[in-house]
Amino acid sequence: PHGISLDPRVRAPAGSPAHAPVFVVSDRSNERLVWVLANGEFVASAPMRDRGPGMALPCNVDTHVDPDAGPVAVVPSLGTSLSDLTGASVGIFNGSNALLSTIAVA
Repeated sequence: PHGISLDPRVRAPAGSPAHAPVFVVSDRSNERLVWVLANGEFVASAPMRDRGPGMALPCNVDTHVDPDAGPVAVVPSLGTSLSDLTGASVGIFNGSNALLSTIAVA
């Protein structure tokens, strides 16, 4: 994993301790984001390759509450593949992880 952050947009699954924090892991080698509890329990995952141009290699996740869109995640990526670090971009995702916008950076 490259980055690990708290993700307040995601709730712990039923049966977990109340208000258990959920962490998001930037699993760059497997081109995905993975959500887990502090004890390592799997919550969810999302493949990133087909989420937008240049979004295959997530670096980290920062969250923010936008006054219009609500809670969003800002996810920078290194590009299209580990062997081709071109076309890097930053994706902005809503609380359901739908892509709202992509910003090309390279």
